[in-house]
Amino acid sequence: MTKRTGYTLIVVLTAGLGVLVSARLWWLTLQDPFTSEEVSRRLLLGTTREQAERIVGRPADRCYSAEALRQQLSPDVLARFGCPEGGCADWLQPPVGLRLEFDAAGKVTQVRYTFLPYYEERPIDRIRRWLRL
Repeated sequence: MTKRTGYTLIVVLTAGLGVLVSARLWWLTLQDPFTSEEVSRRLLLGTTREQAERIVGRPADRCYSAEALRQQLSPDVLARFGCPEGGCADWLQPPVGLRLEFDAAGKVTQVRYTFLPYYEERPIDRIRRWLRL
């Protein structure tokens, strides 16, 4: 094998690997649970926390009980927005966040999608999110 053939082979393999990685990232973006219409349709009022975790595809990033919310929030905020009896669960995937509020029986009473405030994401966090690690 000549040098030219060896270099051509290296370039072709590198380009092929780049195409495969790009295709994988594109496919994962299409399967994003936060932008999927199917998830939006399936997260209904009355869904339990376990059902919501199965629908979204992973456990919640943050869960708060009603007592923890009462301790963390000021009385003004509690009077203004109230406190869910069963607490709430958050799924965060910048730039979108999903919050489910639960009643005392553990059923969803409110579903909220929000845009998260901008924050600087480290490159390693971005790679972990892309690879779903």
